[in-house]
Amino acid sequence: PAPTITTPSPLPNASTNTPYSVALAATGGTGTRTWSLQQGSSLPPGLSLNSQTGGISGTPTQAGIFNFTVVVTDSLGVTGS
Repeated sequence: PAPTITTPSPLPNASTNTPYSVALAATGGTGTRTWSLQQGSSLPPGLSLNSQTGGISGTPTQAGIFNFTVVVTDSLGVTGS
């Protein structure tokens, strides 16, 4: 089966200038999973996505509502978002 992200959306709220960290989780897929942002998506300024662990962390520098799509890819190139 294709990998499926199991972390509920929306993610917990962040506060400007306060450290933030959330771990994304997935099931399914084959082999090692990697994480990325869908083309055209971006995280709030100050946050980054760890492509190996699926962790989003950093210190947000701008307030607002940010919509983005995370993609998980298994070792066969099968994706889920």
